[in-house]
Amino acid sequence: MKKITPLLAFILVNCYTTFAKEDPNSTRVQQSVLLKMNLEKGLKYNFATNTSQSIVQEVMGNKMNIKQHTSIDYIYEVVESNGQGMLIKTTYQNILIDTQTPQGNIAYDSKKKDNTDGPLKNIGNMVGKSFTMHVSPEGEVTQVNGMQQIVSSIGGDAATKQLLKQQFSDSAFINMMNMALNIYPNKEMKIGESWQKNSSAEMAGMMKMNTQNTYTLKSLEKDNATIAVQSNIDLLPLSN
Repeated sequence: MKKITPLLAFILVNCYTTFAKEDPNSTRVQQSVLLKMNLEKGLKYNFATNTSQSIVQEVMGNKMNIKQHTSIDYIYEVVESNGQGMLIKTTYQNILIDTQTPQGNIAYDSKKKDNTDGPLKNIGNMVGKSFTMHVSPEGEVTQVNGMQQIVSSIGGDAATKQLLKQQFSDSAFINMMNMALNIYPNKEMKIGESWQKNSSAEMAGMMKMNTQNTYTLKSLEKDNATIAVQSNIDLLPLSN
């Protein structure tokens, strides 16, 4: 049985330390480290995503508060891994969705057996199904295969199918995964140096969120790096 490794550890999956020329009059050596995503072929990793959103929308002078929490657990199986990137077989393990609106609450948790009659019950059909994605050393998801087949097999009424096709379209899914994975500079960084990553994604089908993340390498200790993140977020209404 193959070992499954928590993917939280891949924040510094592949690193090596190099040294600048040392000043003969100084004992200080400047370290640099190569940061990139480099999962090992043949291994499996647990990858968990948790997203909480609190949205305040004003409609005809009335404020509407919407809270949404989504938690999805995946198994990543690395099919190929080389200097150009990785091919990862991704399998849904658990899905939790909890949406609270003034019109009522909608919730689904694949770990529970008492939500078989809820409006989101068909989402449970995604659990155990797999798709593949191509990921660059920077963590950028460049291609997804098999996602639409999973969405088409879920079932449900026409409105549910249309909603799922929008939320799990290849482009929307790639954007969502890139927010979590596309964080690496894939070049040597010295302590104190920064790099930037931008992303864009829809929130609850009503807003567009543009995020500008600035990462700074704060410290190095053996195989561990401390990285600070500062984010600037712009929320824009979706155009009709």
